[in-house]
Amino acid sequence: DDVGYREAENRMITRQALDHLNKDDRSMVLLRFRDELTQSQIAEKVGCSQMQVSRRLRSILDSMNRQLTNPSGN
Repeated sequence: DDVGYREAENRMITRQALDHLNKDDRSMVLLRFRDELTQSQIAEKVGCSQMQVSRRLRSILDSMNRQLTNPSGN
């Protein structure tokens, strides 16, 4: 099934992108998307403001997107 292969490929690509993150960034992404916590809940867990979480997640996701769209770094 093409959908199944696509989902498996997406999981592999996502895992590779997560592996390039530092521990704190990876944790924040997992809290948001795996555990489905809100930014406010994440902020409470990690001890910062919701706005800091929002900015950090945006930066992390932008970085992951750049890596995935240009894996060679050129």
